[in-house]
Amino acid sequence: MNLANTALKLSACTAVLAAGGCYWLIGGEEHRRKQEIAEHTKMAEIHELAANYEGAADEYRAVIELAPQLAEAYMGLGNNLNRLSRYDEAAEAYRKAVELEPKVYGFRFNLGVTLARAEKYEEAAAELKVAATLEPEKAEPFVYLGSALRSAGDYESAAAALARALVNEPGNTLARLNLALTLEDLDPARAAHEWRKVRDAPDALPAWREMAEERLADLTREK
Repeated sequence: MNLANTALKLSACTAVLAAGGCYWLIGGEEHRRKQEIAEHTKMAEIHELAANYEGAADEYRAVIELAPQLAEAYMGLGNNLNRLSRYDEAAEAYRKAVELEPKVYGFRFNLGVTLARAEKYEEAAAELKVAATLEPEKAEPFVYLGSALRSAGDYESAAAALARALVNEPGNTLARLNLALTLEDLDPARAAHEWRKVRDAPDALPAWREMAEERLADLTREK
């Protein structure tokens, strides 16, 4: 070991620290921070596999402490709070992710769906409209937008959103079921037509077929 060179390096580092930091020490600290983030993220994944969502949420909170600008950490936190049915807290986590990266579809979509679960339907619809503009060829955002609008009492806009979902994906039976429900208050005859399609859809769940039969019977009696 060359003690003179080592002393020279330490002396130089002391001077740099006084001026604002030693680059190789800062690099080491950044490496340790990234390692900690990776470790907490891995632990979060392990907790999720074990259905320990509270533990996973804690790990994502630790990631956020280390990297408060990492939008994916807020997404992970929101996902696990959602699984715990803590919708208001989950929405706040997703909202932070949206603030950091406003053009990411998944962040907007999850925020909108979670707000709907929290029964904040107008706020949910606003976020889902943005999600739909980010992925206009998907059926998914229009299905959930239609559901939120219907829950908010805007049946005409809900029907339009659900019709758009079916333009994007004609075989989406969930979209058709929601459209049929929405049309019952707007156009019962068209609602009955959509319920028949739900009943006869190859991928319809048994519960959906049963619902379709019940709704068709009610609409026929109303006639």
